[in-house]
Amino acid sequence: MNTTSGAVTFTPVSGLATNPNVINYTVRDNGGALSNQASISINLSLTPILAVNDDFQATGINNVTGGSPGNVLTNDLLNNTPFTSDKVIITLISTGGVTGLTINSSGTVQVPSGSPVGIFVPRYRICEAANPTNCSEADITIRVTSSTGGGNSSTPCNDYTPLAPSLYTNLS
Repeated sequence: MNTTSGAVTFTPVSGLATNPNVINYTVRDNGGALSNQASISINLSLTPILAVNDDFQATGINNVTGGSPGNVLTNDLLNNTPFTSDKVIITLISTGGVTGLTINSSGTVQVPSGSPVGIFVPRYRICEAANPTNCSEADITIRVTSSTGGGNSSTPCNDYTPLAPSLYTNLS
């Protein structure tokens, strides 16, 4: 507190996320008399955090081998800018029906081998490491393909065998 102007400087500790922040104080006049208690109320602005939906369908994951369709942090923002993974805490909220699906602390999604074929929509949350109550959630769309060319595979099925002409003879 500046004793000449009365200006108060407030530097919150890392992780402080409560509002309002109330500071109680007293002052002494030049004669040494103590004032009644007064208070100042300060509201903090949280750093904006934004988890953005990810669509990894273009990177089909083979259901036999599993794999990684991508990193969920590449399009997310903290304070309106990209950030490094150490600035957030990542939590997988829902696997979207893919048992064993994970997201590591760097944001890489891992689909396990043996996953069912189809389109799945897991959900994740990122929270600011310096302020764990400042969070945002987003969906991840992934496509698991069949290694045999069936189901939702990106590999066309070219297993066409024409019928033998003898099958057409008795159609009266």
